[in-house]
Amino acid sequence: MLRDVTTCLETVGQVNPLNKVYKLVKDLDYFPLAALLLTQNALSQLTYDQYVFNLTRSRKDLLIDGPHFIIGLCTIFKQFHYSHYKKYVHYLIHFVKVALSASKDIQLQKRQIDNDAITTMTFLEELIKFDGTSREIVTQNIGSFIFDYYKPPATAGMITNQ
Repeated sequence: MLRDVTTCLETVGQVNPLNKVYKLVKDLDYFPLAALLLTQNALSQLTYDQYVFNLTRSRKDLLIDGPHFIIGLCTIFKQFHYSHYKKYVHYLIHFVKVALSASKDIQLQKRQIDNDAITTMTFLEELIKFDGTSREIVTQNIGSFIFDYYKPPATAGMITNQ
C-alpha cells in the first residue's frame, strides 16, 4: 500500500526529487575528489550573473549551467553517505584557502582575490542554498567574516585592508 501512495504522490507532484534516494551504491573513497575536479572544470566555464543572482554559463555554446550542475551534484551525493558530501565541501574549502593564501603572498598591499576562489565561494553559497544544509559547514573552516565579505566576480573582486 505504501508503494501505491508513493506513486500517487509522485504523480501529482507532491515529492521533493532532491530528497529521493534512487539506488544506494557501494562506498567509493575517491568520489569526493573526482567530484571536486569535475566541479573545478565546470566552474572555469561559469560566471556569476548579477542580474540573475546565479552562476550561469560564460558563453552561449556551453552546455553547462550553474543550477543544473548543482542539482545534479546534490542528487548524486544523496546516493552516497553524508560523509562524502562533507569531504567534498572540505575539498572546496581547502581550494579557497590555498587560493586566498596565494593571493596574499603575491600582493601584500592590496589583496586581490583570485577569480577562481570567488567563483568557488559563490558555488559553495549556492550549493548550500540548494542542498538546504547549514552554512556552518563552510564558516567553521573558512570563517564567517571571509565568507560574508567576498563579492561575486560580476560586482567586485577585491578585499581591502581596513
